[in-house]
Amino acid sequence: MKIKALDTYFLSAPLPQPVRTSTSTISKVSELIVTLTTDAGLVGIGEAHGPFLSQGGPDAMRAVGQILERITPLVVGQDPFSVERIWQDLFALTYTSVRGIPTLAQQRRQLVTAISAIDIALWDLMGKAAQRPVHALLGGALRTRVPAYVTGFYYRDGERPDDLRREADLYLAHGYRTLKVKVAGLPPEADAERVGVIRKAVGDDVKLMIDANQGWDLPTAIRAAKLCEPHDIFWLEDPMPWYDERHALRRLKDEVDIPIAAGETEFTPFGLRTMVAEGLVDYLIIDSTWAGG
Repeated sequence: MKIKALDTYFLSAPLPQPVRTSTSTISKVSELIVTLTTDAGLVGIGEAHGPFLSQGGPDAMRAVGQILERITPLVVGQDPFSVERIWQDLFALTYTSVRGIPTLAQQRRQLVTAISAIDIALWDLMGKAAQRPVHALLGGALRTRVPAYVTGFYYRDGERPDDLRREADLYLAHGYRTLKVKVAGLPPEADAERVGVIRKAVGDDVKLMIDANQGWDLPTAIRAAKLCEPHDIFWLEDPMPWYDERHALRRLKDEVDIPIAAGETEFTPFGLRTMVAEGLVDYLIIDSTWAGG
């Protein structure tokens, strides 16, 4: 069985109302869909998304589309069960040329976004060919249920405490018992008050995480974390910018009691492995649709 075609689709839909994190305004959701069709008639579907596509607009879409055109020869004609070799060939373009295709070292982020969709589509193809769920191909299920959390409480113009309570009630009505709250878009005292409103609304049995989207420097992260500690926070996510993240995370962990979650600033398995080995995080945040598949 060989892959005979790689097709790309870009989807984008506006949100009913723009929402904000500490570092950006989100007005639409954008997705990259890749389909791989084999000579046996099977079609594998893969997806990539994330801030790079949603915030980059048409230029980001165009850049990823051009990369997909350039790397298609490394995928078409291959056996989808050669997934590891295909991934290694594609990833090698982050630092060297591969079989006549020039390196894409200056577009690593865009390349890894494209690889994510291709890799997911390959696993989808393998599952369909074997008539097995992908988890079986990965070694089998370790559990029959996986807890899910909802990310919400984005900043909105004109927000009032009652809006936060209604949003919390909505998530609880849908069965969620773990909620993630956006922070770092207000002064730490105001953010802590906002988190307190949500904690009071959901009670003590619901887990609350807070996500700063890299919006704090180290002193502010320490102060904000200490202000939120009384609200029993399950984890603090991505508190500081990527460029000094490892040094800052180590100091933050020494100063606060809230477990630290991070990893979205790393987009390869190698960077994530280093974060774990150095003890920088309590929880890894990994999104397969923009971290290489």
